[in-house]
Amino acid sequence: MGVQQSLERPLAADCLFNFPDADVILRSCDGVDFAAHAILLKLISPLFKDIPRPAQQLPFLRPVIEMMEDSHSLRLLLAFGYPRTVCEVPELLTIADIKRAAVLARRYDITFLHTEVEQALARYCCVSPVIAFAVSWKFGYHNAARAAARQSLDVPDIFKSITCSDDVVGLGEVSAATLIVLYRYRVSASTQLEHVLQLNSFDRPVTWIAPSQVEALLLHEAESACTCTLAIVWFRQPNATRASEWRVYSWWWEYVSNVVASLQSERRPRIDDALNDPMSRCMRMASQCCICDGGVVAARVLHATREALRCEIEELLKTVSACI
Repeated sequence: MGVQQSLERPLAADCLFNFPDADVILRSCDGVDFAAHAILLKLISPLFKDIPRPAQQLPFLRPVIEMMEDSHSLRLLLAFGYPRTVCEVPELLTIADIKRAAVLARRYDITFLHTEVEQALARYCCVSPVIAFAVSWKFGYHNAARAAARQSLDVPDIFKSITCSDDVVGLGEVSAATLIVLYRYRVSASTQLEHVLQLNSFDRPVTWIAPSQVEALLLHEAESACTCTLAIVWFRQPNATRASEWRVYSWWWEYVSNVVASLQSERRPRIDDALNDPMSRCMRMASQCCICDGGVVAARVLHATREALRCEIEELLKTVSACI
């Protein structure tokens, strides 16, 4: 920031930040003057603590600070820092504004602005998780990067979708390094989901759902009279010290296997779709048994399983690093 005192008329004056009682001028790199108050600037950032005061012999001549930011960025900086009686909190809706705010937060060491940027990036995940991830990763917003990486799992053919985007500014942030990191995250996520299917042994029993929720029977108990095909699965209940074998409906294990397999496929669907797609087929498998009233049982069991499996998948995904 360069400081000078000048009587020259500006190329343009900002329409909002043009206060008559201002004691300092911030001049943008594109020639727009912002008449501001030094006391407020010092509260916005410690970098403004040494703003010079107007000369006593020429009190009407306000110091002019030559800024490296353009007018759009300066307007954003002041809008975030001034009281809400002057202007509303800026909405960071475009990736261009989010990037501007991220640069300002870093350059001027503004903690609250870092928070605003990270929240905006988390919202932008719904628009383009790849672009949101790229910007989050570039500026070190780890929570937003994780949210964007997680959101990317719900976009089929995520890398192909990038080519269909018309966000030229945003695509400029998507480097080859970003795509490699995101690809590694997706591979790690698929690998992590294998644990759901591997949880079927004495050493690694199923713990994410209770046997009672899937109408399971202990292996040594008498078999039910129904004609449903059964599978053997290891469970460990919350208060139990060891695992035990239980008989479960084969259509139940088929459902779990199908969900995980679809999430591990190259053209993976959204997690909600992966959880919903096998439901009807497994329901039909269950309805073939007229003794256990399979349709009613399956509806109850599969709906409970879907929600429990959703929670288990999300917990597993939380363990995957988004900055590989």
